[in-house]
Amino acid sequence: MRRMMMMICAAPAILLAPRLLPAQQLPGDKGSFTLSPLRTAQLKGATFLYESNQTTLGNVGNVITTVMGQMDDFIKAGQFLPAAAPAFVYRGAGITDRSKPFTLEVGFPVADDTKPVGDFKIGKLESVKCATTIYMGPANQLGRAYERIYAQILAQGLIPDDMRRERYLFFDGDGSKNNIVLIEIALKN
Repeated sequence: MRRMMMMICAAPAILLAPRLLPAQQLPGDKGSFTLSPLRTAQLKGATFLYESNQTTLGNVGNVITTVMGQMDDFIKAGQFLPAAAPAFVYRGAGITDRSKPFTLEVGFPVADDTKPVGDFKIGKLESVKCATTIYMGPANQLGRAYERIYAQILAQGLIPDDMRRERYLFFDGDGSKNNIVLIEIALKN
């Protein structure tokens, strides 16, 4: 059952990946990454199994690698079952100051009846109005993509909040152009 659920959670990204990977330069391409057109959406909330850390943009990779390794061990041990792709919630991160401290929540959406595991907490991914886009490209280019995304948000007269989320639909390694990330930037009403 667990294996089937993991396959179901991964299936949308696996099925989309061959169609989304550009064979030629697409209109949204900016060198080593591609962005889909920006859209606004009211996203539903979900129960979230996560760990919260104070970190900086310069140290995000280390925190995510450590936490995801621990979560992977719990999944393999049958301690919890993800309901969707992993989510990273950035609270107060900004986009340019790599040394500014902020709160990073790393975890998975889970079923409502999931119990806490180890040091991980149960909380909520809140329902929120967001500007959303799909990013395809290496993890080390996300900062450049965010600069472009925030410029588009402001050009549309929208006001970003201090929370954003990344949902990793497909991850093929830090430097891979095959990574697919749903970016959600909370908007003020």
